[in-house]
Amino acid sequence: MKSYEVQIWEIGKRADRKARPWRVRWAVSGRRFEEMFRTKALAHSFRAELVQASNAGEPFDPATGRPVSEARTKNPTTWYAHSRAYVEMKWPRAAAKTRRSIVEALTSITVTLTRPTKRGRPDDALLREALYLYGLNPRRWSEEIPAEHAAALAWLETASLPVVELDSPALVRRVLDSLCVRLDGKLAAASTVQRKRATFYNALGYAVELELIDSNPIDRVQWTAPEVAQSIDRRVVATRPRSPRCWRR
Repeated sequence: MKSYEVQIWEIGKRADRKARPWRVRWAVSGRRFEEMFRTKALAHSFRAELVQASNAGEPFDPATGRPVSEARTKNPTTWYAHSRAYVEMKWPRAAAKTRRSIVEALTSITVTLTRPTKRGRPDDALLREALYLYGLNPRRWSEEIPAEHAAALAWLETASLPVVELDSPALVRRVLDSLCVRLDGKLAAASTVQRKRATFYNALGYAVELELIDSNPIDRVQWTAPEVAQSIDRRVVATRPRSPRCWRR
């Protein structure tokens, strides 16, 4: 729940408080909040942040009294964790072919959305295989994962970027651009790019539904697939790790 009904009072000082006497009081939707500070400067700084958020038209959370953007900034949910949640939500009502399509797209996206400076990065082929076979396949979450794949997924859990960072149009554009390139370095077919973009868009829409981000950032990016990707080379068949039985159970 969000509210734009915010009232912020001037800083006050309580004589009965020795360690933290300076007080900032404000209200959201009629519910009052206060924070105590050791110095007046700290109180001024905190109040200024509240005023700035209110003047910028940011919504506040009536439960915590803080700007919604502040809560999101502190949200540690990674893209990998969100992708697993998205797959789990879609899985029960999706056909086997749709499940494969979703996981293929999210595998490509998740490998891209990692910290480039994170040490110990496994080979991209291993990361993709671990994601496709185990990380993003709910049917196999209860199985024992081979050590090599388990290590790759463990690295991914710490290297995956937070969902809130996808509020950056530049990062979203980088992901979209990556969807245009196949594993062999050639441009992907238009149908493949469109399918993966649709999955990316829907997964981001689910992040909006979960209030991890305010709006779908793809809507703010003026992007189209390269014209070369519009032609389909029917002599080439896209490859993926094979796991024929794990999608139908």
